Amino acid sequence: MSIKIKLEENRSVTLEELVDQLESIQFDPTDQKSLITAAPLLKSLANNPSFLGDYVIEQLEQDFSNVSLDNNYVPQVILLKLDQRKGYIIRANFWPAVDDSVYKSSGASAFSYGLAHDHNFNFLTVGYFGPGYMTDIYEYDYDSVSGYSGEKVDMVYCGQEYLSTGDVMLYRAHRDIHIQHPPSSMSISLNLMESSRKASLTNQYEFDISSSTIKTILNENRLQALISSAALLEPEGCRQILKDIADKHPNDRVKFEAIKVRACSSQDYASSLEILEKGACSESRMVRESCRQYRTHLEQNPLRIGSKSNELLI
Repeated sequence: MSIKIKLEENRSVTLEELVDQLESIQFDPTDQKSLITAAPLLKSLANNPSFLGDYVIEQLEQDFSNVSLDNNYVPQVILLKLDQRKGYIIRANFWPAVDDSVYKSSGASAFSYGLAHDHNFNFLTVGYFGPGYMTDIYEYDYDSVSGYSGEKVDMVYCGQEYLSTGDVMLYRAHRDIHIQHPPSSMSISLNLMESSRKASLTNQYEFDISSSTIKTILNENRLQALISSAALLEPEGCRQILKDIADKHPNDRVKFEAIKVRACSSQDYASSLEILEKGACSESRMVRESCRQYRTHLEQNPLRIGSKSNELLI
């Protein structure tokens, strides 16, 4: 299961000092042992009660001009540091309670509460402020699944953990599944996390715990959106390109997206089903099962076939 790291660390450092110390050690955010080695440094930052407030005030004075362009996360996240050279991110996460106005106005899903999910990157997290959220933790083997919706997953329940102030945990990429629940009052956690290109090439899943299945793939792939947009805007000009991607691309998600778009932009219903039937013979189980599911979907919605179909953007 995810690893709770017991530390007796009384030092207090600033964000700048933490960055300098990460620079001075052989820190590799893709390596779990290296992250564990860096855990005392992250806890040292959490021991500094004023750094985050000082940071927010400084950024408000600058209209957040230093961070807004790099922050692709939801509003509950403040990006504190992005080091593209060493491939890591430091961020702060706000976790509202059910009685907080932001929770009442936005709902649980805005903060991923109740969402059973894994991560396609390793990260350390430490409780910085408040009682902390509670999380149910499961474990599974990423390499044993293909990644299609409804696929059965052999997951093991590992128990519950609270991320109280000062607690440090390591969540392992493609291994730990967790479901976060609102804290009893507003809480903040800090993350030191991997930021690498491989994360965009691997899957992050949402799971249905009640049926022990994969519900959907959570992380976006920009090439998938590009494929859909290109086919919608210029279906004739990209037919061969889509076929090449469907036949040869190494990423299963991208390959299925090309097959799906080819089927949706086909000029007749029979051709669409033929494209999906061929995809259902793929060597990839993920592509096979996804094509079979999508063929069933199109059989139930035949009027969606056509180059201008909104189905291309679904």
